[in-house]
Amino acid sequence: MRVTVTCLGMLAELASSERVDLLDVHSVDDVFAALIAKFPTIEPLAGSLALATHEAYLRCDDPLEDGMALLLVPPVSGG
Repeated sequence: MRVTVTCLGMLAELASSERVDLLDVHSVDDVFAALIAKFPTIEPLAGSLALATHEAYLRCDDPLEDGMALLLVPPVSGG
């Protein structure tokens, strides 16, 4: 399965890439693991990152579909 991940905000700088194509990922956990393996600089933020589609945030057990476009969302603060 192939998905494309767009890194938002500071994650594009930390990952040295705005868009990443990932192969052989079948779950949200697989996507996180592949991104951290490819870009170790994002690992310190791993517990605060979120994956989303253009419609909603994804949970770890949400299924992925081949060709999905995902957004890697950095932690935000404010209030």
